[in-house]
Amino acid sequence: MPSFSSIISSGAIHLAVGLLMAGIVIWFEASHRRRRKRRALEDLSWLFPISQEKPEMDFTCSLKPGDRFKPSNSDQALFTEFFGQNPSTYRRYVHSAEVLALQMITEKLSPLGVKFSQGGFYGGGGPNRNLLLIGSESNNQMSTTTLEFLKKRIDRVEPPGGGHKYFQCGGNSFHCDHEVGADGLARVTRDFGVIVRRTLADGSIVLLLAGIHMHGTLAAAQVALNPAFQQRVLAHKYPSFAQLVSVNVLNDGCSIDVSSLDTWKDLPFVNLD
Repeated sequence: MPSFSSIISSGAIHLAVGLLMAGIVIWFEASHRRRRKRRALEDLSWLFPISQEKPEMDFTCSLKPGDRFKPSNSDQALFTEFFGQNPSTYRRYVHSAEVLALQMITEKLSPLGVKFSQGGFYGGGGPNRNLLLIGSESNNQMSTTTLEFLKKRIDRVEPPGGGHKYFQCGGNSFHCDHEVGADGLARVTRDFGVIVRRTLADGSIVLLLAGIHMHGTLAAAQVALNPAFQQRVLAHKYPSFAQLVSVNVLNDGCSIDVSSLDTWKDLPFVNLD
């Protein structure tokens, strides 16, 4: 019959072996997670402006001018009393669709260790700084520059007689659609957007997600986060490219029909180098 001390010794050995094996399993699982995260970052770096060495990017939005919403002369005194003369928070604003797009992207990329910086929000990034640009207002210089670069393969046309801009590629035109309701107001029923990635001479990357209206901007963000689209990007590995996207708009005039987003598969995907 084994002695009490030998039983204790044997139990201690079994416990030590069990703890060692558990530690090895935990180490392998953690190592596997790190490899998967590195691989995911490597794959996503062909689309999003991130790098494995420093997974960080500045972001900015279209910063639309707020002048069109200034109060009438009769209300100016009351406005000034509450907000002061020309308050800094009043000069420009970010559209709700751009905020939603940024929220979706941060929710997907933050778990991979990607850090988002507001340092370039008003300055539009800088040398050797990767930039995520959401929206396409003409008063944002980086947006204007990126859309000019897009013209190598896709034109963003402004009708000479006025009206909404539209995209043109390969002899085809891509216009947003509208319908007039019983109230006499027009609403968007279909919109187009574009995903533009540009690799600059200093190695930094700009990714623009923009639409003719806010719906196209949301659609561009949704498609950029689509694993099937990411596989298309990974299969080609273009340093600079553009993808047109299309989306139907729901009857409320604001929400997009996500089931219509798959049309990107049939729209132009072009190499911009």
